[in-house]
Amino acid sequence: MIERCSQNSVNVHTKLLTFLKEVVGLQEGVSGVVMGIHTFGASPERWPPHLHALATDGFFKDKGTFYVMKNVDLKPLEDLFRAEVFKMLKKAGKINDELINKLLGWKHSGFSVNNGVPIKKEDKDGREAVAQYLMYNVFNVENVTYIEKTGKVIYHCKMQKGKNKKNFMVYTGEEFIAAITQHIPKKSFQMSRHYGFYSNKSRGMRAKVEQMGIEDPDKEIFVEHGKIIDVSKYQPKKVLSLTW
Repeated sequence: MIERCSQNSVNVHTKLLTFLKEVVGLQEGVSGVVMGIHTFGASPERWPPHLHALATDGFFKDKGTFYVMKNVDLKPLEDLFRAEVFKMLKKAGKINDELINKLLGWKHSGFSVNNGVPIKKEDKDGREAVAQYLMYNVFNVENVTYIEKTGKVIYHCKMQKGKNKKNFMVYTGEEFIAAITQHIPKKSFQMSRHYGFYSNKSRGMRAKVEQMGIEDPDKEIFVEHGKIIDVSKYQPKKVLSLTW
């Protein structure tokens, strides 16, 4: 399942790139996306693999000019994501064409793309908060209480939904170890992915171009449009590997 989640990160980036090319009106260039694979929910024993993503609201020319995406209808992007999920589930034998057609007829599809709360470029705290949410630990040690007398582990979590509402879980020592170790990825498996402008290859190429003192020959063309940001010299900090 986690390998499929990894492949879906590629698919999500591809569909986002398709959408940006259409709304920006450029066929050559890259997006900027960072994705994190999460295998956990509100408590450690849950194992629902899913993706968290940070994506730029625009399109990069390969050497560093950035087109800010206009305020457009995001429904086509939602439809692209939905089609990709249905394609993945059908290939895995989980759904068929009959069910897909039924789901397509639902008024509320369960898919949603929303940009109603933008983060301003000067909002440093907001950017940092979202970035931290992209990839965080499976559990918080401050939420763990070990009862030595009984050998039980209590994990405090968010209030659960449903009939049996509670904000804690009780484990034996062995159960808690099993709950947290199931989230350890295979050796060398990358839990974070960088695409487009933020990929290792792209960062390396920009560093090489800067050292050679080469200017983007297309830059003056895009300056005329007035809605660009020059990010050609931007070098993100090196992303440290997660240690498990």
